[in-house]
Amino acid sequence: MSSFIRPSSRAAMFGLALSLAATAPVLATSRDEADLKHARALSNAFRTAARKLDPSVVSIVSIDKAPYSAESGAGQGGQQMPEMPEEFRRFFPNMPGTPEAPQQRGGRMPPRMGEGTGVIIDKAGVIVTNNHVISGADELKVMLHDGREVAATVIGTDRATDLAVIQVEATDLVAASFGDSESLEVGDWVVAIGCPFGLDHTVTAGIISAKGRDRVGLAQFENYIQTDAAINPGNSGGPLADLEGNVIGINTAISSRNGGNDGVGFAIPSAMVKEIVGQLRDGGRVVRGYLGVQLQEMDAETASSFDIKPNDGVLIARVQPDTPAQKAGLQDGDIVVKVDGKPTPSSSAFMRIIASRRPDAEVSLEIIREGERMTKQATLTERTDERLAAGVPARPQRGGELARLGLTVDEADADLLKSMNLERGVVIASVKEDSPAAERGLQAGDVVTKVNGRDVQDADSMRDAVSAVPDGRPLRLTVVRDGEQRFVILRR
Repeated sequence: MSSFIRPSSRAAMFGLALSLAATAPVLATSRDEADLKHARALSNAFRTAARKLDPSVVSIVSIDKAPYSAESGAGQGGQQMPEMPEEFRRFFPNMPGTPEAPQQRGGRMPPRMGEGTGVIIDKAGVIVTNNHVISGADELKVMLHDGREVAATVIGTDRATDLAVIQVEATDLVAASFGDSESLEVGDWVVAIGCPFGLDHTVTAGIISAKGRDRVGLAQFENYIQTDAAINPGNSGGPLADLEGNVIGINTAISSRNGGNDGVGFAIPSAMVKEIVGQLRDGGRVVRGYLGVQLQEMDAETASSFDIKPNDGVLIARVQPDTPAQKAGLQDGDIVVKVDGKPTPSSSAFMRIIASRRPDAEVSLEIIREGERMTKQATLTERTDERLAAGVPARPQRGGELARLGLTVDEADADLLKSMNLERGVVIASVKEDSPAAERGLQAGDVVTKVNGRDVQDADSMRDAVSAVPDGRPLRLTVVRDGEQRFVILRR
């Protein structure tokens, strides 16, 4: 049976085809206009943020006169500053030891000069920057947005976070406002303003690439915002801002193979900046809480020996005597999973939380001990930069062999134990090459105090402790070296 289409229906279909053909360019044009509208809106946001923040950004020139300070340049001199990995560079040109550093002329050494950035945070002339920008300087000059050049004085510095507060005497200053770095999300747009390569008030844009970056090796306490906004030498101390023009970080370093921007920059979050700046302004120094434990990161094997996941907590390798930790009842081998309800996935996160508390503050520690969860309360004291004295090297002597582990041990004499604050232990006399002990980094002179939580005091007791661990289960040795205690996992 033939099918028929009514003329009116055929006309309607033809009309629909003409209509679609006529509207196609209109639809495409509408999409283009919508895309352009979004692009213009984003451009306006960048423009607004830059205009708001630009008057608060200053250029800082640091001058170190001969004889040069040991602390000038990138902040590497002085107490407790970690050595900067080669791939990480701070944004500080002409630092000592670089090809750009000034050389001797006519028998006289000219001043060493470095350039950085800062941001005004108070109309009274208070400026925040990086410690490594001003460290060791004999003279500081600040160039304001309107071209004025004024001298600056130092209010306070903090090497542990690489922050510094300086002040200038000037009028008609515009203070920047802080944003909430805690509310940032990966993918958020940000702008960076600074003075790279001597080019003042340079604005770049990018996104937040990551949050909470630690263990980078640039400072003692790290919690960096990572961004791909282009930042280069001279940007140190400059602001990283949200699209409202609020400061959400202070730029401090980049990962770079050639000294320029490789798309990986780090900024100190505003939450940390506000806390440190507040203390520096109030007292000229930062006071931190102290618990009194040595920590150890847990790899997969160590975590498995405690029946937990690697990032579920931090391992207390040693509780220092006569400290808040000891008074709170913490023990070697405890795993801290939370401090005041905050997770502690790494030792740096744990240290940062404790250090952020004031002395005499009480903290709640959720721990795992032998598979059981419990809570301990500790009252902190004040942190100092003192370090444990190194232990006396052991004198290898004849001893029995724990062949399956590849080591020999001997009794530790009383003087050695006393020097290391130990009551008992055995000294590793030798380590066989290519053995389980050698693979895990054990060395002659190390002192073993426990095997899987069981005390050892001579070769026989160590053999007994090792034999008590079923085959297939890892051996967890408590080892002390140069005053530092840690756990070493061995498999037979």
